[in-house]
Amino acid sequence: METRGRVVVVTGGAGGIGAALCRRFAADGAERVVVSDIDAQAAAAVAAEIGGTAVPADVAVESDVERLVATTMKAHGRIDIYCSNAGIAFGGGPEAARHGARLRGARPAPGDAGAR
Repeated sequence: METRGRVVVVTGGAGGIGAALCRRFAADGAERVVVSDIDAQAAAAVAAEIGGTAVPADVAVESDVERLVATTMKAHGRIDIYCSNAGIAFGGGPEAARHGARLRGARPAPGDAGAR
């Protein structure tokens, strides 16, 4: 993907993979990298590091995403690449959820160890 001269928005850009994407897009010559994250201070720190712009947003809130897009469009006139990176993860698979229920005192699911 050619990023040189592009306006790039990265959600979840304040840490981990998102911050790495922001740094890479900047290093590859993006015209502007918009670092968006629910953590406004961390987003601002990454943006300052790469010469980008920070726009705080919670992507689970539609009005925040609308504001992110509108702010970027007003400042830069376009969005060439929108990297929807923000998200959350829970450890484990389905068995972890059953185990967690046992830990909270819930009744074990049929087939679980300890079920009667």
